[in-house]
Amino acid sequence: MKRVLFFILTFCFIAPLCGQSNKGSGYVNPKILLKDSIHISNVDNIHPHLFESLSQAETDSFKRLIRHKKQEIGSDSVSITEYIHIARPLLNRFLYEDPHFRVFPFPRIVHKNMDINEIRVLPVSVLIINDTVIVDKSRDDVFRKGDRILSINGVPITRYLEYAYKDRYTDFYVLQQYYHFDFHSYYNIEVERNGKLQQIETTGKGYKKNQQELEKADNKQEIFHEYKTGYITLNKFYPKNSNVIRTLASFIQKVQQSGYKNIIIDIRKNSGGNGDKFDHLISLFTDADSFPYIKKQRLRVSKYVLKDYDFATENKIGQLVDIPDKYLNRKIPLKPSNYLGEMNYYVLISRNTGSIAASFANILQTNHWAELVGEPLMHNALTYGEIVSLGWNCPYLIQTFSTVEIHEHTRRPDGQVYPDIEIPYIASEYMQGGDPMLEKLLEYIQKQEGI
Repeated sequence: MKRVLFFILTFCFIAPLCGQSNKGSGYVNPKILLKDSIHISNVDNIHPHLFESLSQAETDSFKRLIRHKKQEIGSDSVSITEYIHIARPLLNRFLYEDPHFRVFPFPRIVHKNMDINEIRVLPVSVLIINDTVIVDKSRDDVFRKGDRILSINGVPITRYLEYAYKDRYTDFYVLQQYYHFDFHSYYNIEVERNGKLQQIETTGKGYKKNQQELEKADNKQEIFHEYKTGYITLNKFYPKNSNVIRTLASFIQKVQQSGYKNIIIDIRKNSGGNGDKFDHLISLFTDADSFPYIKKQRLRVSKYVLKDYDFATENKIGQLVDIPDKYLNRKIPLKPSNYLGEMNYYVLISRNTGSIAASFANILQTNHWAELVGEPLMHNALTYGEIVSLGWNCPYLIQTFSTVEIHEHTRRPDGQVYPDIEIPYIASEYMQGGDPMLEKLLEYIQKQEGI
């Protein structure tokens, strides 16, 4: 199965550990030279098709934009967070080609003995819908699910969004990280709650404590008896999937014991993991003995992959080569004994659903074992994998790269994944504090069942 490492999650978690902002609390936002430092190549030497996916017109446009920004600033150097901001249109275009491609800023530590909990973060996870940022989950009682965040210490939320990747779901400290490591010991936040503006205050939460709470399991299970439907979240596929399989199998059996046939599996926040025991997992949904998975894979040979592939030799460095059949999972054998019987499965997806979670959704849809519900996955969510991390023009910027191009069997000829039942994100609905997508799906099931 496709091996996907969790660099995106890991670097977002680790970056604030290095320091603070420019305000004397132990870390700084390092500077980087602007002169000729943002270079747009026309040739890929690590990624299968990243730079080469840009048209000449796009390349020229980005170069003009970056040149204009450099002239506008009128300086030979900028902070690394401003550097990312200048390159943001280019980085977003790369993200469109490969959802694994990210650039992460690291602050520079100043005081080595500083306590990590001196860094105070806003301990909320948020949902981003266009330019609206809504509290999805709070680890601080001053916030409520559904609060629309308008400003932090006088800075409009739109400023944070200009600097960061606009993922559907994210933790707010990630936005703070991209916006100049904007951590404070005191926060005054303007929110819209129940249609009214409100000021709330907090000292936030220490970084380490916030991190510990983030890492706690967030999976939910519920049976909606009035809809004859079970609901379960699967937010992670790692480090081993044995627990995922046991948990899901046990829940399916619990729903069956209630006499119901409908199960909703929510992977909207599942950005991936690994494919450990995926044959056992998929076997819960079918008594088939196998299913077609990979049509072909290609590898960009570089020094970073030589140790992983015996056919990738130094004389092939720079070439995009087909991966030999003996390394491909063209067909995945299954475990029919794991099958739990016929059920109606609905899988909730969002543009955060990525990597092996995207493959999970695609496999179930392509083989008619489940219906997908929600919004389309990110462009090329299935197309790339096998991640390496490298510096990007300075020691305090890290980029992640895919090295393998993957062609899975899909229902659509363009290789993209679209929901069978599309339910868009509408900000005004989520500001009520509920889960409109789940609620609308339950209503759909109710009509199907004639309840």
